Amino acid sequence: MIFAGGCFRYLTVTQVHSELQNRMIGISMETLMKIPLRIGVSGGPQKVKPIVGALRGGKRVNVLVTDAYTAQGVINYTKETMLIKKYKKGTI
Repeated sequence: MIFAGGCFRYLTVTQVHSELQNRMIGISMETLMKIPLRIGVSGGPQKVKPIVGALRGGKRVNVLVTDAYTAQGVINYTKETMLIKKYKKGTI
């Protein structure tokens, strides 16, 4: 779970889980995206994929506060997925 702009959002690498979002109290994702500074605070190996998801599509989070091990995990995961995409496209 990522805490962003005063509202909890459950994120994965690829999407926001809308069925859970519909039951949460807080601002909508559209309103959140209008906030210029969206800070995500998260850490731990189990949070790597949700962090990547928050930083990717739509840039739900544009500032991340985390520890060095989690940051390295985000970098490694991103590199691995980029290599897999290139391999599938036949560009490597």
